Amino acid sequence: SIPLAPSKNESKSIVLISNEDGKSSAKDMPISQIPVVSAISGFMNILRIYTHQKYRKKVEIAAKSILGDLK
Repeated sequence: SIPLAPSKNESKSIVLISNEDGKSSAKDMPISQIPVVSAISGFMNILRIYTHQKYRKKVEIAAKSILGDLK
């Protein structure tokens, strides 16, 4: 995993905005209280492979056989 923004401090909270009965309200919510956001915030998994054009299809096939089709 690599940091999404290595030079910046990671956000600790997000602002949730709701609109009920025609009234908008904003709530500052800690990321740690939102499991799906907490799981993906700050980092992403990345794999980069450098190869010549003639080997790209073979590398693609090998990567898919190891990692699966991650689209």
